[in-house]
Amino acid sequence: LIMSNKMRIGVVLVTRNRLEKLKITLDLYEKQTKRPEYIIVVDNCSTDSVTGGYLDEWSEIKTDYKKIVIHSEVNGGGSGGFYLAEKEALKQTAEWIWHADDDAYPDKNALEEIANAYERLNNNVAAYSASVKDVENPTQDISYWRKLYKGFFFVKWIPVKADDKLFDVDKFMYLGCVIKKDVLENVGLTNKDMFIHEDDIEHSLRIRKAGRIIAVSDACLFHPAWSDSIDPSKINWKYYYSVRNKILSIGMNLGKKYWMSEVLKARLKYIKHRIQRYPENVLRMEKEAIRDGRNNVIGINCKYVP
Repeated sequence: LIMSNKMRIGVVLVTRNRLEKLKITLDLYEKQTKRPEYIIVVDNCSTDSVTGGYLDEWSEIKTDYKKIVIHSEVNGGGSGGFYLAEKEALKQTAEWIWHADDDAYPDKNALEEIANAYERLNNNVAAYSASVKDVENPTQDISYWRKLYKGFFFVKWIPVKADDKLFDVDKFMYLGCVIKKDVLENVGLTNKDMFIHEDDIEHSLRIRKAGRIIAVSDACLFHPAWSDSIDPSKINWKYYYSVRNKILSIGMNLGKKYWMSEVLKARLKYIKHRIQRYPENVLRMEKEAIRDGRNNVIGINCKYVP
């Protein structure tokens, strides 16, 4: 395929207290075969005393793309960080916005492969989604592509395997998703009040209403793998947002019937965890998350913060 010059892409990154990984990531964007028009980095209130200064120095180094650093005075979580980045990206000229974390390492031709996909398929496309590989085991695909199945009373996310170079999905992660700027203007930015976890599900549901989401298997990032098994003793404060935001995402986008089903599903899971004798602090957190999801409580819960 010929490298595309027609697709104009900007990059937004969110970082917090992971300077060494951020340095690697920024260097990899510097080496992309297709240059971004800009890189926006949101420093999500780092407390390590070095990230902010490094980014200020980095922004002064001249390159052929624009550098923008946003120092957030509060830790808004991934949701708040991407909200700030997208808000700034809407002011820029690039028509497409690539999203990623500071520990997601792009392959050297990641942006080029997205642009090639754009050349091949750009009919009613609202977003593209790159593949994600395990950084420790690059042959292992950990992409979180899903199709949405809507039953009569419930919804289910069905895993999608890459059986082609380009294919439709209903759900992406913020790792390597490339969203059209005017779609963001129409459907809204990342929901900053979700703080962390499942914000990409909620955004996917909104974006999918505006057009197609195309998975691009040849565009790749490398990221630490997630564990499929949950160790109750290692569940931390983030679990609250995962449980709550799953319920909120369905309620905000798919209506009361499916929202009620999601609440029921979460309650049954809670009963299972009680039978399995999960620690009491985990059970309390899970119960509160279900209650807040049911009551449409959003934002940061002061009990569950870093």
